[in-house]
Amino acid sequence: MGRKRDPKRDEAFDLYKASSGNIRLTDIASQLSVSEGTVRGWKAKDKWESLIAGEVKDTERSDENGAPYNKEAPVEDEDPTSYPDELFLKAVQIVAEAKQASVSLLQRRMRIGYSRAARLIDELERRRLIGTYRDDKPREVYATPLTVNTLSKELKDAAPEIRNVPKKSRTF
Repeated sequence: MGRKRDPKRDEAFDLYKASSGNIRLTDIASQLSVSEGTVRGWKAKDKWESLIAGEVKDTERSDENGAPYNKEAPVEDEDPTSYPDELFLKAVQIVAEAKQASVSLLQRRMRIGYSRAARLIDELERRRLIGTYRDDKPREVYATPLTVNTLSKELKDAAPEIRNVPKKSRTF
């Protein structure tokens, strides 16, 4: 977790903006009791020149907790795991057979990266096929081989039928 944003950072920009960029950074630093290098870093990271010129509308500001916020609502992507896919089914099968669930288990058995394995564990937890994370204790596994069969039937029903159409032969 990052450090909370220094409120003097916003004050420094307000001083710079009030003077239309005609104030020296050393003057801002002395008024706010911070180093000149700190103010110089803030100016570069927040792109004060662009903000004053009106090129960039929003600056990266943070809420009271120090987390950056965005005025626009985050765009929700379509949930790629809203239906079971091949990897998800394989993950359920591995977890049901091993009677344990962990990211590293899925990484090793499925030969996938951490991010994908972690997303699969999250989806298993969301669908209540495994228990929640409990520090150093293993997760409870609720999935059984019967669960795998049920999910594979759902996959077959949800997947559109693909027909291979032979190419027309051309005769010249």
